[in-house]
Parts: sequence; C-alpha cells; structure tokens
Amino acid sequence: MSECLKYQTPDSECMRYAIISHNIDFVTFLMNEYNIEIDLGYCGFYNNVESFLVHFDQTNDINKCFVYSWIFNIPSILEYFLLHGANINVKK
Repeated sequence: MSECLKYQTPDSECMRYAIISHNIDFVTFLMNEYNIEIDLGYCGFYNNVESFLVHFDQTNDINKCFVYSWIFNIPSILEYFLLHGANINVKK
C-alpha cells in the first residue's frame, strides 16, 4: 500500500473500497492524511458501523449521523443521537 501511495493520490473511490472491505485502519488513514470524507451512505449500504462511528468521532456532526443512523436498524444508535441533541427535522 505504501509503495502505491508514492505514485497515486487516493480519492473518494479509495475510501469507498476501504469502507466496503471494512478496513478501518485505511479508512482512518484516508480521512486523517488525505482529508477524504467518509461517505455515510456507503457505511450504511455496506453495513460498516465502525466507519460510521469513526466519522462521528472525527466530525462530531450529530445531525448528519442521526439522518444516516436508521440504515443500521440499531435503535440504541438512534436513541443516542436523540438524547445528545440531534435535530429530528434536519434533512440530508
């Protein structure tokens, strides 16, 4: 991976495949080193709760995370966001 990164610049497509493969180390690396945003839609579609939570931890964007949290069908995640001030009227 390191050798490839010497010649290629990662993009959102790389992030997508990191999310698909549940490679949390690479997801975090892309977010921190290349400022590539974690796509919460992909997190939901590929059932990657860990990447979803990394996004929340790094951005603290409670409203955006609340909007996408229903995808995982985990009531406690929805409840957490509501209890911590998520706006139920927010739109994507």
